[in-house]
Amino acid sequence: MTVDERQLASAVVEFHEGSPPLVRITLREEQPLDAEKVQELLDLLTSRIVERSQILVDSRGLASMTREARELAAGDQIVPFVHRIAVLVGSPVSTIISNFVIHVSRPRYPISAFTDEASAMAWLSDASRGHR
Repeated sequence: MTVDERQLASAVVEFHEGSPPLVRITLREEQPLDAEKVQELLDLLTSRIVERSQILVDSRGLASMTREARELAAGDQIVPFVHRIAVLVGSPVSTIISNFVIHVSRPRYPISAFTDEASAMAWLSDASRGHR
């Protein structure tokens, strides 16, 4: 059940109830993602999340992401609010960007990329049962 939905310039963010809660972020197609847009998203998340949450990021339509945006997304600001992040990829661009975030920026939270939503949700669900 969706608790709340917020529309940002760069994404649609849905907050779902549960234990742990789920936040679904759908990045708008063909929109470049810069540090300002990532900060807007982080500000929303840190103001709305009250307990560590599973986060599903649908980046399949992502056009580009600046280095500064990648570093900000992988930074410590979100760590206290995140249990795990699953990233949906599809295009070569979204796959390359997610690989940069995961393997170059190296966030301090568990993160993995998936090509299908069922696998991503299974991974998030597995974490909610205490598996890393």
